[in-house]
Amino acid sequence: MSFQKFLAPAGLALALVLTGCTDGNGAQDKEVNFPSSELGNQASWVVSQLNSEQGVSVEELESRLSDKVTEQMSAEELGSVLESDVVPDGPFTLVSFEEKDGKALAGLKNESGEVLHMSIAVDSANGKIDGVYFKAE
Repeated sequence: MSFQKFLAPAGLALALVLTGCTDGNGAQDKEVNFPSSELGNQASWVVSQLNSEQGVSVEELESRLSDKVTEQMSAEELGSVLESDVVPDGPFTLVSFEEKDGKALAGLKNESGEVLHMSIAVDSANGKIDGVYFKAE
């Protein structure tokens, strides 16, 4: 699998980095569930969009992104990047999820066994996605 590289401003804004994948031996083999927390719900929604046969919903994406993110990149731009660089390598199954201090790290494995790590942050004031970062293992 080869992901294209794409980088948007980091910090409170959105960051996406997509790089080359390895065989994914570092992830668990069993499927796990997203927690019912705010972070878990937003992360689950992102993965459902990546796995959707209808594609990423730009309208829904726009409603879920914080203003800090959309000031750096529009929902349309992010949707386009996800569609071209991430979606083709799915579908993804959650194999790990760690949550701490308003941020989470999710391990996503595709059918080829390759792992993609998704870091996600949620604004505690409004529950919107404050940042998301993808990195291949």
